[in-house]
Amino acid sequence: MGSLDPGEASTFRSHLLDCGECRARVGELRSIASDLADVERAERRERAAQRVEIKEREDDEGETVEPDLPPRAGRGVMIAVVLLVVVLSIWNFVLRGQNDSLQATLVAEQQSAAVINFGEPWTVVEQAAGVEGVARVEQGSLAVMVRGTDDRAPYVITLYDASGTRIHTEAHASVNQQVSWFRGPVSARAARIDVSLDRDTGQTVVFRAEDPALADS
Repeated sequence: MGSLDPGEASTFRSHLLDCGECRARVGELRSIASDLADVERAERRERAAQRVEIKEREDDEGETVEPDLPPRAGRGVMIAVVLLVVVLSIWNFVLRGQNDSLQATLVAEQQSAAVINFGEPWTVVEQAAGVEGVARVEQGSLAVMVRGTDDRAPYVITLYDASGTRIHTEAHASVNQQVSWFRGPVSARAARIDVSLDRDTGQTVVFRAEDPALADS
């Protein structure tokens, strides 16, 4: 991985931990490199044997014998080229995956912003001190934005139906002291959403909003 800078090499190694396909390709690369190294060693032994034979002939015949040896430059360069090609092909695969992920994230953020700005608001029924949030629905999509959260703490997003039955839960991170979540489309049964701190002692709700229809029922 000498063609990658330290940051790229670290990303490459992290990707290999999660991607079985790329690990398999690296395994194939190691097998190829091993085979080429075996060929290189065989050629060196052959060269050494030919040099001994030439030396013996020169001693017997009293004249210089030109060695009939294959060129040396091939194998080492071939190994380096194969290593470089495979590493770069895997790295390009990693970058394509990252690009796809970034594009998906961007689309989700754009959709979330549209819902937050133009959607129908849910009723905020609970907020922790120092926290301010909003939940809105637009054409079956639900977006939540909660400011004042702790970037060092883990959070959990939980959806409930009108009877209080949990229908969805997922871990979520706080970034720049903000928890932003978007789901489109969300379950038609969704009627309440909680954003909670997930600590070892249990979950603490920091923001709760519900469908205004709950208050009318």
